[in-house]
Amino acid sequence: MASITKLPSGAYRVQIRRKGRYASETFLRRDDAHHWARQAETRVDQGLAPNKSSVSSLKDL
Repeated sequence: MASITKLPSGAYRVQIRRKGRYASETFLRRDDAHHWARQAETRVDQGLAPNKSSVSSLKDL
């Protein structure tokens, strides 16, 4: 299950712990945080490593 925490900066930190795996990522938008958490949990359930954010970043613009 994912844990989403709002940081003092206004960003959101997502942490997942599932099947002995841990991953965390920080996002500016809560919707992005939810989307990443669902993807990461699905990947862990499939036996894959949770990946870094697939949400577009400023460097991609």
